[in-house]
Amino acid sequence: MKYILSFAVLFFLSSALNASEHAYGGIPSKGDYIKRKAYIIQFDAMHKTPRWVAYHVKPSNAENLPDRKIKKWGKFRDDSDINNEATEKDYSNQFKTWRNYAKGHLAPYYISGGDRDNDGITAAEGDKDDAEAVYEIMYMSNMAPQHHSNFNGPGGLWYKLESYVRDDLLKKQRKEVWVFAGCIFGPRSYDRIGDGVEVPPMFFKIIITEEKNKPRILAFFFPHQINKHGDIEDFLVSVNIIEAMTGLDFFPEINDEKMERESTWVNWINNNI
Repeated sequence: MKYILSFAVLFFLSSALNASEHAYGGIPSKGDYIKRKAYIIQFDAMHKTPRWVAYHVKPSNAENLPDRKIKKWGKFRDDSDINNEATEKDYSNQFKTWRNYAKGHLAPYYISGGDRDNDGITAAEGDKDDAEAVYEIMYMSNMAPQHHSNFNGPGGLWYKLESYVRDDLLKKQRKEVWVFAGCIFGPRSYDRIGDGVEVPPMFFKIIITEEKNKPRILAFFFPHQINKHGDIEDFLVSVNIIEAMTGLDFFPEINDEKMERESTWVNWINNNI
């Protein structure tokens, strides 16, 4: 019996450490979430999309990525831990329609690289433990329908923001970054694909870096429109706005309302001078 209890305690501590690593300032909602190698996720079974994901990424995790052109790395996978997720069949031929829906990663592929277990070998070099992080990024539970050409693809807001984090914050400034990303639904979804997979009309992303051990926050609220619209800095908001739209409570362990209200424009300017 004592061994079972010891295992349970170790499992709880492992889960708590994983959560604290990825979810800066604490888990933003009640309910179950699932821990992965490179992120944690709370899944929304009603809409068949992530409610939110959280991840902590270091510059090394955006390097030495396996080539997605090789089938085993680029293959989308069913998630055995989640019921009622979307399937590849739900997305069948959507990419070829005028809506041009793609499988949009909430936790992006570029965060799954590097030597996460510190054994001197990366997934691209054959490390099975690090490979698990790559495989989990490709779970269908981590996807939401996103307009490819003008939102998820080059020139779109989601693409621009992912590029900013990867190319500027991680590669150029060599910062550690924490991210919350998720879908926002109103009373009704404006579109569906496949077997009841709802298309989010809005998305959010909150990006945290640290300066002198203090958080610097950039919060973005994106309408999911089919046409290109503006630059990412045009969609900066306070964290409070995203909380009001989602019912989530970010940074509950910090509990600093001023931090959540302070101007994201100031942080944007500080990050880009």
